[in-house]
Amino acid sequence: MTDGMSMDALQERIDLILSADTDDFLELGKILGRDPLRDLAGHDLSNVDLHGKDLQGANFTGTKFRYADLSETNLSRASLWGADLTGANLRGADLSGANLTKADLSDTDCIDIISDGDTIWPTETEQGYVLHHAPCSVLTVHRDTQSDQEFQDLGGQGTSLVDRKYPLN
Repeated sequence: MTDGMSMDALQERIDLILSADTDDFLELGKILGRDPLRDLAGHDLSNVDLHGKDLQGANFTGTKFRYADLSETNLSRASLWGADLTGANLRGADLSGANLTKADLSDTDCIDIISDGDTIWPTETEQGYVLHHAPCSVLTVHRDTQSDQEFQDLGGQGTSLVDRKYPLN
């Protein structure tokens, strides 16, 4: 038995995967009766290609995403608390409202990621220089409630917020 599963049940799952008409990671999870947005916390998803997927609100607490492709992925309101994102590609990902407390962003490509005032970033005291060697250009969108005009903050290396605001056109 493996994790309480009989060898026959394990073979059935393997057969389901092999006969599937998809190689999409999330679809394969669903075939196995798993909710990829809830059941992957703490798992090792290193090198997985999740480019462009909608993972809004997912629980990835403590998940390893080392060198994973998360480019252009919707991770808004996702929990990435304590996630290992070392070397991951987050280029163009939406991290609006995401919780990255204690996440390791070392060597992460986070160019053109999208965040907002609700995005919780790791702090230096949690992880050391978590953005060390990480090429970052962060777009943070705000709305001025008095004028109802949207603004964007353009951050540089290792920054999520800056004082200058640029109107969105």
